[in-house]
Amino acid sequence: MANFADYDVVSDGNTLIDAAGDPDHDFPLGFASTINVGIRSVLSYMIDPGSSGVTFKMSIVNHDLPNSSQQITTPIVASTSLPSLSPHVRQEVIDANVFKKIGNTLRVQVTAGRANFSDIVLMYKISG
Repeated sequence: MANFADYDVVSDGNTLIDAAGDPDHDFPLGFASTINVGIRSVLSYMIDPGSSGVTFKMSIVNHDLPNSSQQITTPIVASTSLPSLSPHVRQEVIDANVFKKIGNTLRVQVTAGRANFSDIVLMYKISG
């Protein structure tokens, strides 16, 4: 069966995440039902650090079953510090089998400073 590219626009607008306020933000992820979770995916995002810069990390949170309290958290971006400069566009390759067919969330945690996160897009492959 052939594989084709697909994508999920996770967030198009600015989301301000501040370590001094609410340092965590969860973005729900939606995939086509034919996603091939056994192939690596690519996360692309823009980050605009505040005046003091920012330190952040990202992870994927999976729920084993819908409405389940059991979670599996997989780090995808290790703690990263960016100075106060112009916005940065970044990409991250996500390993195969990190995602499940349902119940996926992108968690962004800001541990120092603050930043606007925007233009978050997840590119993945589907089987067709």
